[in-house]
Amino acid sequence: MQHVEWTRFLLLLLGLTLHNFYSGAQVNLLTKVDSLRKLPLLEKQDTNWVNRLVELGHAYVIKRGEEASDLDTALLLSRQAYQLSRTLAFRKGEGLSYLIAAQANREKGNKQKGQQLTRRALGLLTKYGSLQNKADLYIELAAYYTVSNQDLIQQISLYEQIVPLLQKAGNKLNLADALKYRGDLYQLQSNNVQSLKDLHQALALYQSIGHTQLQELYDLLGFVSSKIGNYEAGVKYGLLALKTVEASKANYKLAKVYSRLGITYHKLNKPREALSYFNKSLRSAQTQYSQSTIIVLATTISAILENVSGRSLQFLRLEEAMAHLQEVVRRRPQDRNDIDCRMAVAACYLNYYSKLHRQFAKTKPFCDELETMLKMNLGIDYHLYIHGVLIPYYVNSKQLKKARTLLVRNENLCQNARYTKELSINHFWWYKLDSTQSDLSSAISHYLRYKALNDSLINETTKQQTALLEVEFKTQEKETKIQLLKQQSELQNIELQKQHAMRNLLIAGAIIPVLLLALSYNRYRLKQRHNQQLQIQQDLINQKNDYLQLVLSEKNHLLAEKEWMFKEIHHRVKNNLQVVMSLLNAQARFLSDDAALSAIQDSQHRVQAMALIHQKLYQADQVARIDMAPYIQEVIAYLHDSFNPQQTINFELDIDSIKLDVSQAVPLGLIINEAITNALKYAFPQGRAGRLRLALRQMGNGTYELQISDNGVGLPVGFDPEQSLSLGMTLMHGFSQQLGGELSLDSTAGLSICLVFKDEQLNPVHSSIEYVY
Repeated sequence: MQHVEWTRFLLLLLGLTLHNFYSGAQVNLLTKVDSLRKLPLLEKQDTNWVNRLVELGHAYVIKRGEEASDLDTALLLSRQAYQLSRTLAFRKGEGLSYLIAAQANREKGNKQKGQQLTRRALGLLTKYGSLQNKADLYIELAAYYTVSNQDLIQQISLYEQIVPLLQKAGNKLNLADALKYRGDLYQLQSNNVQSLKDLHQALALYQSIGHTQLQELYDLLGFVSSKIGNYEAGVKYGLLALKTVEASKANYKLAKVYSRLGITYHKLNKPREALSYFNKSLRSAQTQYSQSTIIVLATTISAILENVSGRSLQFLRLEEAMAHLQEVVRRRPQDRNDIDCRMAVAACYLNYYSKLHRQFAKTKPFCDELETMLKMNLGIDYHLYIHGVLIPYYVNSKQLKKARTLLVRNENLCQNARYTKELSINHFWWYKLDSTQSDLSSAISHYLRYKALNDSLINETTKQQTALLEVEFKTQEKETKIQLLKQQSELQNIELQKQHAMRNLLIAGAIIPVLLLALSYNRYRLKQRHNQQLQIQQDLINQKNDYLQLVLSEKNHLLAEKEWMFKEIHHRVKNNLQVVMSLLNAQARFLSDDAALSAIQDSQHRVQAMALIHQKLYQADQVARIDMAPYIQEVIAYLHDSFNPQQTINFELDIDSIKLDVSQAVPLGLIINEAITNALKYAFPQGRAGRLRLALRQMGNGTYELQISDNGVGLPVGFDPEQSLSLGMTLMHGFSQQLGGELSLDSTAGLSICLVFKDEQLNPVHSSIEYVY
């Protein structure tokens, strides 16, 4: 899905369900129901009887997988509780019976009746109920809101009242559940800093009471951490969620956890791990036949088509997944009112046929289905989701008029909802559309707008990470102060105990002669002064230690910030080079002259060679030196794919484990680019097969040797490399001088290029090649 993150709409489609805020009732609920039913009848039907009826009715409501008969039983119990409460004038019992009836009606799908009963309970429990009762009431009120923008604001407002009530009530499990749910609401609102704060508080509370069912919380922590760019934390909590789900044998949750891990690993640029978890997600979903499986499976397939390149798709069992999706839909015919399933299935099939197979003829019924939904009043997030599927489809299938119409509507929706990320992607597809219609001025304008919005998103993510670090630092600082106060209190208690013991000793020794009494008192005073001096000295030492710890912490922070800044610079340089390549590619579409096209392609190859350097630096732990082996392999793979030769050309690589400074890696990479490009273009004419060999060795004493040879036709007769005015030869000689190395060429059998240089500071750039930069 190009228009919005698929994970955001996975949550939207699945919906937020109300959590159970009564302690552990879901774990052994059947046992609890049986135990309540087997309690002996009370001799007197008083308020205790009402409380028992209410508790039993609530147990039937929150029972996992409850049936209609269970909800009918809960309604019967609520009516009995209400009638007895009216007889006893027990107003709190009336309110609780209304609350149970409201919950049961909502579970049965009668939300209007449930809201009416909740409003009746509100008037009674606000006045007569306990803190826990009021919190339960607000939780029920929140259950009637969706996750659309306005409803989300109402839910958060209610939970900002629920959390303080539960804090005062003192039930840690209920409080942890409320914080987890509020954290989920905050992340849907993109308030990720506050979301992580609530989720970490919930985790601390769960761990303090030994609660082990933490898979949903770990999954949320990983998801929100990834949203703010902290992918390492995303992987950490995602793996914890996976471990907890596997331990609890809750296999129906595995597909979503695997999918999120696949997305996170893809953003970490680890395709092997991403593919592994995507496959696991598909296999897990294929074991289920529930309604939620349709949504999870369809959105997972769409996510794979969005996040995995075409070359890697062959390793994913998408055909099997699509066959299973068809089987699930066949077994569970879709209700026309089930918009979530209809939307997920239509989007999945549209993406599958258009992106994977380019079979646009098969997409019409699914496209029509989504177009029909756009005419329904579904809410802004649903419309944004459908636009995100249809706009790329219309652009790729050349239905440009429809694409432009949706782009205009989508921009208005994004601006009204203030969705920056979705608006930036909308400009990206507008750039694609204008490029297709050769409107370069408008295309460049939209592309620049897309980049500007992306940069603002990066800045916002950085601000959120910084704010989160500040919150963690202040929390740690507060805990440190509390610990110091506890230690000071313990020291004071010890000192008081010592003084008390000394006083008792003095009283016991009152019978000793006056001389001994005076001597003992004098020694006591001396010891007290000495203790005070030692205490003062200890305080000074503690203060100095605290200051040193603060200095060290600031130093580490500055070093980390410097490392981040260097990586960000390389990331920006790489992005700028990618922009240059995109502009060159756009220009190439309008050129028909072969020489001009060749010149632009050569320029793209040189820019890509430099962009790979900055990409490696951005992804590596070190920001100053490049591991040449993987870099050279990627350059050769890129050049081979770019020329796509029809003949068989074998590459032989012999590269030592060498890391070079970026000031040497760039010219060396450009020399390799020129040599390989020339060989692929000229060494093997008329489709003949051949061999290319590249070796980079460490000769000792900081000296390196680069050899590039082929068994092609070699240089033309009479060609003098030293006198050549070609750009490629000029660049190779110029970069060799920049490296301070010796370049030699041998055309005895094919062409062999040899460069010997040292690992030292670059020589000043020669004036004849200043134009390269």
